[in-house]
Amino acid sequence: MSVVCESQPFDTEQFGVPVVRLRICGNVTQKQFAQAVRQHIGAWRAEGVWLASCRIPSTETTLAEILSECGFRHVETLITLSRHVTPNLPSELASVSPATPDDIPGCMEIARVEFHHDRYHADPEIDRGAADRLKAQWVKNSMLGRADAVFVTRDDVGPSGFLLCNRTADKAIIDLIAVAKRSRGKGLGMAMIGAALQHYSGVAATMLVGTQAENLASLALYRRCAFVPSMRSLTFHWSSQYR
Repeated sequence: MSVVCESQPFDTEQFGVPVVRLRICGNVTQKQFAQAVRQHIGAWRAEGVWLASCRIPSTETTLAEILSECGFRHVETLITLSRHVTPNLPSELASVSPATPDDIPGCMEIARVEFHHDRYHADPEIDRGAADRLKAQWVKNSMLGRADAVFVTRDDVGPSGFLLCNRTADKAIIDLIAVAKRSRGKGLGMAMIGAALQHYSGVAATMLVGTQAENLASLALYRRCAFVPSMRSLTFHWSSQYR
């Protein structure tokens, strides 16, 4: 049982400075957790780590207090929602199809401008432009093979929305979903989720998605799609730049 520090190569590459993540492996006592966090912070200062993250269940209030005492800041509350994979959502509201390489630039641009609630955008010490570029590159990497499946909607301008999915064993995971501002209110989000449910029917038993508690529009969409909250987590950041 330990608190391990994991490097984050993608985030490090995008920000140009070392980024790591703390992960709790198994059960640890409060004393063990506090000692491990302080030891890791000492190592980060020596190694020039710029940013570290740690995510804990919202019920672990004592661990949250320890992180705060050690200089971490709470940047987001993440709500995980789930539902059974049954293709029972209407899909006639929009034409949804698998993504092609030609869709990559348009989807990258949607990602660059449409995300506002994630932990990097929520951290005031992180440059917004850098957070925008990270999202765009994340989408590009996913569409080039990182994702298990990518669905898009299109209009006369190009891609008007996208949904990235990953899969682990019998679970399908919505990694990112976004709709261009010009196309909101047309049911595109529900249509893409319906297409994903159809795609994973008979392949996965459960579909999961995570979104921030502050993202009321996303929460409303998932509830309309019969997702129910299953877990609530707190994300903390530590940075050598925090004052």
